[in-house]
Amino acid sequence: MEAGIESRLRPSAENSKKQSNVWRYSKSEAKALREGKSGPFVDVEAIKEEGREEAQKESEAELNDLLVCLGQEQTKVEKLSSRLAELGEDVDTLLEGIGDDVGLDEDSVDEEEE
Repeated sequence: MEAGIESRLRPSAENSKKQSNVWRYSKSEAKALREGKSGPFVDVEAIKEEGREEAQKESEAELNDLLVCLGQEQTKVEKLSSRLAELGEDVDTLLEGIGDDVGLDEDSVDEEEE
């Protein structure tokens, strides 16, 4: 008997949820009409802002990852430089010219590879 009651209540609950969504939509539509707006009542600016915020979060996460990698590489360079100096190598001479191609654009890099 309980299964029968649940099966009868489930559609009622679903309809109630649908009615609630319709009510919210109608409420926002009425507000838009009072403000003189017409057409589809989608808050495009809110969607754009949400997209900007999400992109900003992703960019910040990627930047943090890059900074961690940079710190790790710097630590490696410092350890290796220290060890090379202990072995009598001139570290500044060895590192000379490394990273000079960082400012080149892609066309210049492609030409060098050919």
